[in-house]
Amino acid sequence: MIFTMPFLINVQPILRVNRFNSTSVFLLSCGRQLTTRYFLYLLLLLLVILFGIRRYHALTMPIKLLVILIVIVFSCEVSTRVFISVFGYGNPPYHVSVPLQMLLHTCIFLNLIKPKKTIFILACICCSVGICFSLFNSFLLQPFQLLPSQAICVL
Repeated sequence: MIFTMPFLINVQPILRVNRFNSTSVFLLSCGRQLTTRYFLYLLLLLLVILFGIRRYHALTMPIKLLVILIVIVFSCEVSTRVFISVFGYGNPPYHVSVPLQMLLHTCIFLNLIKPKKTIFILACICCSVGICFSLFNSFLLQPFQLLPSQAICVL
């Protein structure tokens, strides 16, 4: 039996010869992050957004706010994949989207039920406390590299 050393290829000359640019490397790394289930989820969000934009003028105010919420969720999900490809972690977009979602959920609730003044004030206080907690959580408790799980629980 003859044992030989494994054949190793130096990658640097190949990369210089083929002139891979950062865009192609980015697209290759994004492709590894997209499973079939996640791709179908993004496709469903995109279809809902396109349908909502197409019918936006005919929708009621709560449904218009819901379309805006879905646009925020879609942009957050796409940007997480970009952050994963560039930085290695994808949690910073969630820190931005959680307070926006809290605000939009409250606006949708208030537009749907047309509450009395006391319920309106209570909903606004709860929303502002939730947003303050989310910002406190993002800056002090769970840094931007971590998933804001405590703020998501409040949501």
